[in-house]
Amino acid sequence: MLQNFLTNKIDLRAFLEDDNAKELNILHTHRDPVSASTDDYQITYHKTSKGLTATLREQAINLEEPVLLESVNINK
Repeated sequence: MLQNFLTNKIDLRAFLEDDNAKELNILHTHRDPVSASTDDYQITYHKTSKGLTATLREQAINLEEPVLLESVNINK
């Protein structure tokens, strides 16, 4: 799904180059070809003192720092 967000790279580049812009909101529609379901996502980019962050479903992620992931156990 991440590669689908790259279609917004022109908007994101303009946002990053604009010194006056502090927030960018992008609506993304993801279509799953297997299940044929469609989901809409609101992504908000913010410029902060710690770098660029993206917020999706109320979860903010700093895009300039590593993200700590939790382990997942899958029963087989």
